[in-house]
Amino acid sequence: MSEMRGKTVVITGATKGIGRAIAEKFAANGVNVAFTYNSNEAVANELAQGWENAYGIKARAYPLNILEPDEFKPLFTSIDEDFDRIDFFVSNAMIYGRPVVGGYGKFMRLKPRGLNNIYTATVNAFVVGSQEAAKRME
Repeated sequence: MSEMRGKTVVITGATKGIGRAIAEKFAANGVNVAFTYNSNEAVANELAQGWENAYGIKARAYPLNILEPDEFKPLFTSIDEDFDRIDFFVSNAMIYGRPVVGGYGKFMRLKPRGLNNIYTATVNAFVVGSQEAAKRME
């Protein structure tokens, strides 16, 4: 994957789980990583610093609430200031628990607000984020 060295990936939701593993794999292959976090800035900045030190890449963390699609435009403006290019976009961030059903609960407790949040976090965030990323890949 040496042909990927020096390229840049944007990943939503990369402080834990699958997103973190994806970011780590890109970083290990020399790809610069711009990623988002929801609430834990300290963990996000620690990850960015760790990837920079371990792999010699550039990594930056940005706050993002995927339930607010209007945040994508300023997010990408900030990424533009920090990185010269965007080559890949991974829409990974997801919601669960309280934003979906008002707490951890069964499917039958799912309310319209929870359904709206699921749609916003999956479909809307993916489309808006992909559009902003694609503008920079032309």
